[in-house]
Amino acid sequence: MMKIRKLVAIAAVVGGLSLPIISAHAAATSITWTSEVLPASNTIDADSESFPTATATSGAPITYRIIDNTGSQCALTGPHQFTYANSGSCLISASADAFNGFGPVSTVRLFTLTSTHLVEPALLSRTLNDLPEGVTFRSGTSTYLPNVNISDGIGSVDPVVLESGSSGCYLQGSQLYAANEGACYIGYTATDDPAYYLTTSNPILYTVISAGTNVDVPVPTAADATSSEPSPILPLAVTLPIENSYVTVTAPAGILPDNSTLDIVSGTAPEAAKAGLLQVEINAYDANGVKVTELKNVLTLNLGPLPLKGNDVVYSQDGLIWKTIAKISGTSLPDDMREGYYLDQDENVVILTRHLTFYGTKRLSKDLILLSTVKVRDIGTNVRLAIQGGSGTGALTFISLTPKICSITQKGVVTALAAGECSVDVVKNGDAIYSSGTSGPFALTVNPKAVRVFTAGKKLTVQSALSKIYANKSVDLYLLDQASRSLGFVQKITATSNGAVRFTFSPTNIPKSFTIELKFGDQLLASSVTDIKSP
Repeated sequence: MMKIRKLVAIAAVVGGLSLPIISAHAAATSITWTSEVLPASNTIDADSESFPTATATSGAPITYRIIDNTGSQCALTGPHQFTYANSGSCLISASADAFNGFGPVSTVRLFTLTSTHLVEPALLSRTLNDLPEGVTFRSGTSTYLPNVNISDGIGSVDPVVLESGSSGCYLQGSQLYAANEGACYIGYTATDDPAYYLTTSNPILYTVISAGTNVDVPVPTAADATSSEPSPILPLAVTLPIENSYVTVTAPAGILPDNSTLDIVSGTAPEAAKAGLLQVEINAYDANGVKVTELKNVLTLNLGPLPLKGNDVVYSQDGLIWKTIAKISGTSLPDDMREGYYLDQDENVVILTRHLTFYGTKRLSKDLILLSTVKVRDIGTNVRLAIQGGSGTGALTFISLTPKICSITQKGVVTALAAGECSVDVVKNGDAIYSSGTSGPFALTVNPKAVRVFTAGKKLTVQSALSKIYANKSVDLYLLDQASRSLGFVQKITATSNGAVRFTFSPTNIPKSFTIELKFGDQLLASSVTDIKSP
């Protein structure tokens, strides 16, 4: 039986940078200079201020960087312009990011600078120690570049791609990626100490070979030789190393569009890591760089072994409001669930999900409660709510669940707007340690204002002190016949600057028992029942 090979690309997060996986079939690009092609040297005459430009076949913008300026002290002053202090060499790299479906690429060129009247500054030299030897790794994966020490002075030592060639190799932090087979030349550069020359190591060759070979493949048959079956679509995977553990995301074949990339961004704060908690953001992008959030199938996220006592497995759409992920029985996600988790045989927390967002573990927040001794208010009055419970430093957000009945400020002050049942809630955002919390609805009854009714013959006069909330606004007057239960619109009335209304009208018939209602749209503001006594 033939075993299908799997492509697994490793990614790390260094200084907050997310490292994407690489498709094994990512198209390579190349860079050429406008004159001679690397590695031929190019002599620049004295006092020149520019060097030949470079172009990428992908059309991507070119970024230039000085790799070695020993002696010349060359420095970039523009896209392809520089200055230099002395005769000598200037090694400049040109690089292009992934663009238009092409992979990233880098190359370098040595320029010989000549001058007869410039004086070389008195700078010191230093050496790089513990340089690695080049290794061989597979295309579509990555390899770690170790730290290198410098003999003297200050500053950092950083790896740089000197020549990516057909391999399409590129760096993200200390991780070297390559999309295709070929040679990749790496150097280390020490910078940031004005007392020393810029120091660059000799090129180090990293060899990129094929993504893999079949394991335990039987002798092919004639049917195999003539088969036109296309190559299998390989699953994508990415791993984030964390202290004493790892996080791995696996996207089965076909779950993402072709040539998509997948990455993990760490969001775990130091204090959360000490508490054994974890927070990551899972991202996927199609070949055009468009973010993918909904998946065609179930993706697996292995968070490694995490303490769950007193903690929740959670997800969030914004990194602030966290929702608990339910634990499932078995290792398959039910059709009616978007996410769930289980513990594997090694006690790793494994999340199954149909969408990409923030995931992790958070401590359970204490119950959040809204309190008030007042449970009934009149229109136009206020009440400040107290808060009990909650955990962490997350911000509070007050929400009116019945905005036509009542409003609430972000200081917890409720204002009664119309008659009915007022319902408000408060949400406390999660922080590095704690999950978010919500109080659940707090209910408050808002009574309508009273309406005074005066009768004079066949005329009715209605009067009500609503609230300054409705100052100079139009409200609707209705009359409800209690016997027939028919409700009739009478008149639109404009309230005074104090929010009071007074209106006299002559109905066709004055019912023996009727209700007067004042409304603002569909909001009831005032109501009163009147009985006319028989003479």
